[in-house]
Amino acid sequence: MGAATASSLGIYILYKDYMAAHESITQQAYRFSSFAKVVGGIRYGKDRVFI
Repeated sequence: MGAATASSLGIYILYKDYMAAHESITQQAYRFSSFAKVVGGIRYGKDRVFI
């Protein structure tokens, strides 16, 4: 039973680590996308860019 518990705990830790990394990358992609919209608006002479 000890090996099964250790295996389950290891899988749980890997899953939580994966989810944390996925959330971080998603937030960075959103911030970059928002920044690109603002820069694109400035580049093409638009006065206001709504995100």
